[in-house]
Amino acid sequence: MKYALPARLIHWLMAIGFLFMWVSGFMIGNVVEEDTSLESLLFYLHFTVAVTLGALLVLRIAVRLTHRAPPLPAEIRPIERTGAHLAHAALYALPAVIITLGWCSSNIGGHLAHWFGIEVPKIFPDAKEFDGLVEGLHMWIAYAMLAVALAHVAGAFKHRWIDGHDVIHRMTLAGKKGGNDEPSTGVNDEDYRTGSAGWCGGADRAGGRSSRGLHRHRWQDQGQGLFGEP
Repeated sequence: MKYALPARLIHWLMAIGFLFMWVSGFMIGNVVEEDTSLESLLFYLHFTVAVTLGALLVLRIAVRLTHRAPPLPAEIRPIERTGAHLAHAALYALPAVIITLGWCSSNIGGHLAHWFGIEVPKIFPDAKEFDGLVEGLHMWIAYAMLAVALAHVAGAFKHRWIDGHDVIHRMTLAGKKGGNDEPSTGVNDEDYRTGSAGWCGGADRAGGRSSRGLHRHRWQDQGQGLFGEP
């Protein structure tokens, strides 16, 4: 089972956008000389992409509230399940904080942000004495998000290549229409917590095998080679 198509599209658009933001932000702060045309261009693109990401984040939250996420594979351990949920929450919250701080840093420094040439409203007052503090917070929280994103990617590949869990496939764009091109082999979180799905080892009524054994056989029958993303 996949995420809804809008969720997958927004996910990859935001991934590309934040990759550009990290690279351009690093270049602005460490590589490009100040007061040059290249710095001005990078600032312009940085702000433009940031506003776009802000809009995508709002859409992402709306899609998440209206489309249920596919369940994680039942074989994932509780601590990993908790870590995945915390990482997902951070990847919603941190972009909002980073974008807001960037907007604030621009405004209090006496500058206006633009989106493809369109002036973005100024919502923070001039306060240049706090510019350095806000800019520093913007940078370090962006690095914190980068660390979370790398851990997120590492976890996805660990589940795929070491554990054999179908997680990356849930977020890939390829596949049949409808978002359900592969049968789900996991249980939802409520079933996992209550044990109502029988994952804790209850006997299967039809064949007498334990539910854990059934899950294992279903994974083997489906090839264990599907891509997925937690």
